[in-house]
Amino acid sequence: MAYNEELIMPYFLKHYENLDEIRVLFETDTNDSTRELLDKPNVKIVDCHIENGLNDIEKAKLINRELSQMDSDWVYVLDTDEFVFPFGNEDTKSFFKRQKDYTVVIAAMYQVYRHKTDLDLNPLLPPIPQRVHGDPDLYSTVQEMNRDCNWHYVKPCIVRPGVSFLPGNHETIGEYIISPDTFTGAHWQMADPAIALHRRLQRRARISPENRKRLMGFQHFNVTAEYILEECKRHENDPIIEDLCCVI
Repeated sequence: MAYNEELIMPYFLKHYENLDEIRVLFETDTNDSTRELLDKPNVKIVDCHIENGLNDIEKAKLINRELSQMDSDWVYVLDTDEFVFPFGNEDTKSFFKRQKDYTVVIAAMYQVYRHKTDLDLNPLLPPIPQRVHGDPDLYSTVQEMNRDCNWHYVKPCIVRPGVSFLPGNHETIGEYIISPDTFTGAHWQMADPAIALHRRLQRRARISPENRKRLMGFQHFNVTAEYILEECKRHENDPIIEDLCCVI
């Protein structure tokens, strides 16, 4: 789902440019250049609107509605800051040929940050190699008031149509069989200070009463620019994530 994603959308489209179709749930309240960026041959825009801003319950309904209408072999269900690929950068078609008996694939996404030696992001280049430093502990359960724990980004986000999602897209419902093979990837929420400030402060301003009541997206409730910049600074010397270095 996309709302005012002009800063990160070029990287999302670049990473997934070889997919047959990118179906974007486009929030019609968007008032930046996101729609223009989506003018690509493999992009299908589905206009939608959720009252009161960010509401994960309504978002899940929209996602599940689209899934129920699709006849694709496999679907990636992603946020615009999630970049995934088969573990080891295996050819995607080869990966899925082995998944005949399975309906869900887990993607384990690392939290990546701008290292002190990193260059500015270039939207014309593949995104993964531009940010290969981050938190190596995929399964950390440590939470902060303004930061969700890492293991919440080990997600069942590659599915066959017929599988549905609970709000937040961290859990699937219905009958499913999880593959022993996995995707890996990078979560770009904090990949660059400019993107983090732009996206997270907008999210704070759009949290719905329903999300606040259910503590969904809690990490954005009270986030500040000062906190975002401090977290980025704290991770300027993070180690290289070897799993991300296989992508050229």
